[in-house]
Amino acid sequence: MILKAYVREAWRSLIATKQRTLLALIGISIGIGAVISMVAIGQMVSNEALRQFRSLGSNLITLSLYDISTQQLTFRSTRHTAELDQRLNCVELSAPLSTQGVTLDKGVNGTLASVSSEFFTLTKAKLAAGRQLSHFDGAKPYVVIGAHVAELLGLSTATKALIGQRIKVEQHHFTVIGVLTESPDINTLNLATNTSIFTTQDYIKKRDNQASFNHALLKVGEKFDTEVCERQMHQHFYILNDRILVNTVTAKQLLEQMREQTELLDIMLAMIAGISLLLGGVGIMNIMLMSVTERKQEIGIRRAMGAKKRDIRSQFLIESICLCAIGGVMGVLIGIGASYAAASLYHWVYLIPIYPIAMGSCVSILTGIFFGFIPANHAAKLDPIDALQCD
Repeated sequence: MILKAYVREAWRSLIATKQRTLLALIGISIGIGAVISMVAIGQMVSNEALRQFRSLGSNLITLSLYDISTQQLTFRSTRHTAELDQRLNCVELSAPLSTQGVTLDKGVNGTLASVSSEFFTLTKAKLAAGRQLSHFDGAKPYVVIGAHVAELLGLSTATKALIGQRIKVEQHHFTVIGVLTESPDINTLNLATNTSIFTTQDYIKKRDNQASFNHALLKVGEKFDTEVCERQMHQHFYILNDRILVNTVTAKQLLEQMREQTELLDIMLAMIAGISLLLGGVGIMNIMLMSVTERKQEIGIRRAMGAKKRDIRSQFLIESICLCAIGGVMGVLIGIGASYAAASLYHWVYLIPIYPIAMGSCVSILTGIFFGFIPANHAAKLDPIDALQCD
């Protein structure tokens, strides 16, 4: 009953100073909301990256070859790259490719990738309309475009209507023969699949015989270890040509890098959220100190009527806790709303873990106790006579 009376009195006091209460709630709710939304967004980003890796497969290796002197290799010097699945038992399938930045119609920047038909098999790319590139296309100016290319170029977004249309890349014109569905990016190559244009390797060789061609996407057989296969590749190219610099990247390595980056991001988010909560807590303390100053006569009357120091301390402490609890509820709603907006904007799978909500709720209560204790203790220590004489 005593606690209920304290809460009722705290609520009455908060309602009596609506404007000041609102200002205090803004600070603490933004702090709690920042904690929840940042943790949730970080989790969704991590899950999205993991989803993209899993969709491509954990047994893929990206191979890059560089000449030590020129830092690039031509098609002729990398002819063995296309035959890795025949030369190394651990390689089940290989897809050589090259990428280059290009300017499309209307000055739009894009990526032109020269690939083999195996590329679409390895990346599990699916068609929304048309067909994929094949060996029979030879050096014909055919392209398969990513899911968002038509939108970037201001073309019709009806996929079937795009088949047969011609698009300009640099000074060359290509005929669209296929449109991909939305696909995950190939992070090991920094290739944004949805905004890229894919053509045949024969066409690129015909256009520029000295074009750089130094990448390959490789699939390791299920019976083989990815790291063992990686070492075999290094040995293979060293024997083939000791002037070749070999760089391999596996999904496992990228996942490890991503975990490290996520941990660093979590630390940064925790620091930012901590600063937000600190500022919100300081705001609560200042407002409670103002409340103590304005209610000195009330404190004096209560002390004169027999209230003890602990009663005054409990009253103001519970008022601070109630204020922070309301701010915590508002913060939870802000955090959920902000994280949902981010998920909708970037087309992520919406997920909000329970622990940041629980943590935010607990932190709001602890903030009320920690930052409310000083004003509450100050109120309890006021001399009743001085308090009664205060105007």
